[in-house]
Amino acid sequence: MNVIHILLLKPQSDVSPEQFQEAITALLALRQKIAGIVDVQAYPSMKLNDPKDYTHIVTFTFESEQHFEAYLPHPEHLVFIRAFAHRFDNLIAFDYLQNQNQ
Repeated sequence: MNVIHILLLKPQSDVSPEQFQEAITALLALRQKIAGIVDVQAYPSMKLNDPKDYTHIVTFTFESEQHFEAYLPHPEHLVFIRAFAHRFDNLIAFDYLQNQNQ
């Protein structure tokens, strides 16, 4: 069963659009660096529903729960956090199992 990992991202006020895009590009590149990431997509908000200054959504699809659990402490994920976390004022993460009927 796939795990979907959703991030809502809010940039720091002093981060330029180019700096923020660099962070998004680095997130997208994790697909080639970490086993079990099936897909990564990033989109800007349409700002139709008052997103509280969250400007982008990023979705990761993981092959399994085990791959998702391995992603969190993965060295490449930690490199991303050290290099780019300071560019986000806030983020919201939400994870769920795809195809799980509730």
